[in-house]
Amino acid sequence: MKTGWTILNNKWCYLNEDGTMATGWIYLNYKRYWAEQSGEIVINDWRNINNNWYYFNSSGEAVRGWNWINNAMYYFYPTKTGENPECSMAHDIYIDGFYVDTEGRRM
Repeated sequence: MKTGWTILNNKWCYLNEDGTMATGWIYLNYKRYWAEQSGEIVINDWRNINNNWYYFNSSGEAVRGWNWINNAMYYFYPTKTGENPECSMAHDIYIDGFYVDTEGRRM
């Protein structure tokens, strides 16, 4: 039985230990990934999950800390912080002395 990372229909997917396709959050080696209902891993794109924004890099990993995305700087919580889930985008707050606006962009 095949398990782990695989390419199906030209899309990255992750197969669980029982061979089923993973969907939702995937936690591997201290990294977080998001698999759509189709099983496709989100790569180089944004997703709003449970009213929080996340960005997934070219490896499909949810980013953390400061990241330059589409000509703007954004901050993503490295760990769960109060009501803010791990890897979620910060907004309407000062971080490291910089104001992060409603859209999550550093001003």
